[in-house]
Amino acid sequence: MPVAANRAVRKPASRARRRVRTRRHDTPSAILRAARTVLASVGYARLTMRAVANRAGLTVGNLAYHFPSKRGLVRALIMSLVADYQAKSNEYLRSVGHRRRGGFAGLLRWLVEDSVSSETSRLFRELWVMALHDEVIAEAMDRFYAQAHERVVLLLRLTQPALRRRRAQDIVQLMGAISEGANVLYATTSGQASRRSLERYARLAGALLVSAARNTTRAASSGRRRQLPTSQRCRP
Repeated sequence: MPVAANRAVRKPASRARRRVRTRRHDTPSAILRAARTVLASVGYARLTMRAVANRAGLTVGNLAYHFPSKRGLVRALIMSLVADYQAKSNEYLRSVGHRRRGGFAGLLRWLVEDSVSSETSRLFRELWVMALHDEVIAEAMDRFYAQAHERVVLLLRLTQPALRRRRAQDIVQLMGAISEGANVLYATTSGQASRRSLERYARLAGALLVSAARNTTRAASSGRRRQLPTSQRCRP
């Protein structure tokens, strides 16, 4: 009986320890979510450790334990953005097998829509400004775009297997300029006319980029075919 009683006492303590470990494990993610919200809402100039801690429901000391400096916090935030965009592109990579034609254009539409959303547009405008004045942030942003673009190159070459890597990289660079350009052109506009213009913008951009990929693939295939001896060419 005493043994059973002791066990009954130990179980809640064990569960409490597990909850503490879980909360500690989730704390960095909660801090990064809070930093993202604060940065998007008030900007880098008013982004303070205290503001982020308050948003995350922590003390400043607890926040500093995980992220000792504001610069380190922002750098970690940028890396978390990499993970977010990689997760989204992974969704398209998993689905592209049964809808190969729409994968790349669909990803572009999502990037354009996301670029002009309130949080993303504010967040990236702040990050761009910070990158102009802080080498560490600039390097983190360069790494973000390099990793995000590399993932999209993989998707594009999956939908267009004959497309050369260099050409795919060029197309994805243009895609990045188009999606980020939407932030500048549309993020601060409103109304149905602006919305319809954005939809046309995304459709046209998708059509042009997909056409560029397909035309390049056809040209490469045609070039290889012309180089074959007549006896080895397939009949039309």
